[in-house]
Amino acid sequence: NVPGPAPRLSLDVVKTNNADGVGGYSPTETSPGPGQDVPYQVVITNNSPITVTLDDLTDVVGAAASVPVTCAPALPPSLASGASATCLFTLVGSSPAAGSSLTDTVTAAAHDPADSNNSTTGQGSSTVLTARPAPPGNVAAHDLSIVKTGPASSLTPGQDASYTLTVHNGGNATENSVVVDDALPANTTLKSITATGWTCTGNAVHCVLNAQLAAGDTVSLTVVLTLAANYADSSVVNTATVGPTDATPSNNTSTVTTPVTQTTQGGGGVTVPTQGGGTPTAGGGTPTAGGGTPTAGGGTPTAGGGTPTAGGGLPFTGAPVQQWSLEGAALLLFGAGLLLLGRRKKATA
Repeated sequence: NVPGPAPRLSLDVVKTNNADGVGGYSPTETSPGPGQDVPYQVVITNNSPITVTLDDLTDVVGAAASVPVTCAPALPPSLASGASATCLFTLVGSSPAAGSSLTDTVTAAAHDPADSNNSTTGQGSSTVLTARPAPPGNVAAHDLSIVKTGPASSLTPGQDASYTLTVHNGGNATENSVVVDDALPANTTLKSITATGWTCTGNAVHCVLNAQLAAGDTVSLTVVLTLAANYADSSVVNTATVGPTDATPSNNTSTVTTPVTQTTQGGGGVTVPTQGGGTPTAGGGTPTAGGGTPTAGGGTPTAGGGTPTAGGGLPFTGAPVQQWSLEGAALLLFGAGLLLLGRRKKATA
């Protein structure tokens, strides 16, 4: 019997990477900086009509020589027809120099278990890895900063105050544990926190970013405070910090100072006489002699905090009303005396 032709072997290999650590694996990624470790994912699919034995997996980064790949977990020794296997591995320090890019290619090899001479290789789709441009000047590897913005105008006691906290990674490395703390000023309470992607705990503001913050990226959150109704200070001083502390701690803190306008009582500047000796003024009315009734801008003052009558008179209390009443009574008596004296003179004449 003449043996038939050997089955044609075929492998499909797809390679992706997750250099920025965010959003999963993709064919094209941007690394956080030169010399960083890069995680890769390789999916091998057997398109052959038979089960094949997997031999090895090799990787080429840029113009470097081919190197064997150690998968975690390890690949199975064989792969059935139509089946797939996934390999995860990391190339240490493989991120390119700042502002440049490189191509990374992986190759898988397999053979027919019934015929070792029947073998094949599958070259995976290449991934392109681009490094971010180098930051200007001498920038530390880790450089978190925070900027806080607050109310545009002055506040009043009992009012809400909204603050936006913006965190930026100005370094050339991915930050894995970003924490923001915002101590509440005295005589204020926390009303709300809007922080998508953060986990915030406690009555004070303590928020942890749920994901990594890649170099050059920015995240923010909003905090709303309420001033106490009896808030007596002339301003609200609110300070936020971001950590972990790095080589440039001066930009890890941001403070906003907002003036507070205290409300006043007494009708917008009209001085109300106080009980116990104040002199009432009420529209300039002049008491008349000869039996007339004293007037005060048309209104009759009342004692004990009464409401002024029509004509614009102000309310008076205590001694000012008594003083007004006594002066009016004295003038009435004086006028009556003059009237009686005049009648007596006429009678004697």
